[in-house]
Amino acid sequence: MENGIWLNMAPNTEQLVKKLRDLMKSATHVSKAIQAYVIPSVDAHQSEFIAEYDHRLRFISGFTGSFGTAVITLDEAALWTDGRYFLQAEKQLDQNWLLMREGIPGTPTQGEWLCKVLSSGSRVGVDPMLISFDQWQSLSSQLENCGNSLVPVAQNLIDLLWEERPSLPANAVFPLPVSFAGQTWQEKVIEVRKEMIKKQASVLVLTALDEIAWLLNLRGSDIEYSPVFFAYCVLTLDNLYLFVDEEKLIAETLKHLHLDASPTHEYSGPFIEQRPYKLILDFLKGSVSQQQGKIWISNQSSYSLDSLIPHSKRITDPNPVLIKKTIKNSVEIECIRQAHLKDAVALCEFFAWLEEEIAKSEITELSAAAKLEEFRKTQKEYIGQSFTTISASGPNAAVIHYTPT
Repeated sequence: MENGIWLNMAPNTEQLVKKLRDLMKSATHVSKAIQAYVIPSVDAHQSEFIAEYDHRLRFISGFTGSFGTAVITLDEAALWTDGRYFLQAEKQLDQNWLLMREGIPGTPTQGEWLCKVLSSGSRVGVDPMLISFDQWQSLSSQLENCGNSLVPVAQNLIDLLWEERPSLPANAVFPLPVSFAGQTWQEKVIEVRKEMIKKQASVLVLTALDEIAWLLNLRGSDIEYSPVFFAYCVLTLDNLYLFVDEEKLIAETLKHLHLDASPTHEYSGPFIEQRPYKLILDFLKGSVSQQQGKIWISNQSSYSLDSLIPHSKRITDPNPVLIKKTIKNSVEIECIRQAHLKDAVALCEFFAWLEEEIAKSEITELSAAAKLEEFRKTQKEYIGQSFTTISASGPNAAVIHYTPT
């Protein structure tokens, strides 16, 4: 609500939850009936901030926070979130939901709660693309301790209910100049392969979107406020496979990756082979059977991908891209400094405007946020905001991640 108390925005989810429970019992959609279904708020890359296409938790519950997990049994529905969103969840969840305040003493974990409300022998389903290998292992272990089991449900049940679900984003991928990156993607690949050799890894699988964008000096806009694009990357000691839909690669990007139709004869690699985004599972299955060496993949990757690799062939240490991305070179450090200076100028201009205008005209949460973005857009090389502006006044200021509407 604009400049006032955030009124109860809870939708009526009763019919949606009922339909989901029907699917949980349907032999058409699950191989055997499940007694509970877990709905994470992440996407297939375990991203916290997600595209409209992936807002399954919001669809089924009405909760719009960036962090949460819903668990629906045949009789109850509960949602876990952290302290940033307690007030928001109280307003957005209707009478069909229990709010589980994560981090508060006495709040059960999802596994503890399921063990309490389910009979022994119950099956708990989850989309294996939307839960990390680590999370799967933890929840599965808790459920096994009380005689229950965690099972993969290949067809996402929320997707079956979501009739007007947005399409998977297909926004253009564009190159990040070396003047901002400080290092070419080819140099990065060479360094990463050296680390693979040290670990005796023949394959490195990258699933985190920010890691892929960093390695290849590419940026996108598939997720609002995040400069990333939907892709997977598989690096061997000889090849690099980029799983991204071809229509996303503009001419400038094809040239940057040396994927254009007429590469110059002077270029000697490394070379990239583009594959369709959705073929990653099939490719990884083949790689596991063909590769003799170890396969390096994060335990934070989705269970669907991680579980394809036998324990004896898996390296789960933090991967070299994750480590190298955290160590900023001098160019990156200077770019960060310049970005903050530019944002500071925009903020100073905004505060000066606010001080002058607030006595003369009505300024709302929404108009203030719009004016701040207007000042930011005047800065050279501005592309977009990194986060929605938290512009709140009065009681709304108590909502930690408040967004004016």
